[in-house]
Amino acid sequence: MPLFQRGRRDSTSVERRIRKAIAEVRPLLHIDPVGIDLVRFERDTGVAVVRFEGDCPDCEMNASMMRSGVEAHIRMHVPEVREVRAV
Repeated sequence: MPLFQRGRRDSTSVERRIRKAIAEVRPLLHIDPVGIDLVRFERDTGVAVVRFEGDCPDCEMNASMMRSGVEAHIRMHVPEVREVRAV
């Protein structure tokens, strides 16, 4: 199998595992009106780009803590992820 195809398949597997980790943490986010979706996984840098929908309107620190918790959960289950960035 050519390297490009193998890399794409590996990336798809990582994306699938990231989505699974997000699905596991998503119910906990319903405490606040927040959703989260994977936008893309950048294989070369190990960055998972996610989009949060909704937010804590009164507390930026709460939103920051939430992002940190989501990142920790994803990184624990998908070691290829080096960083989670929100857009």
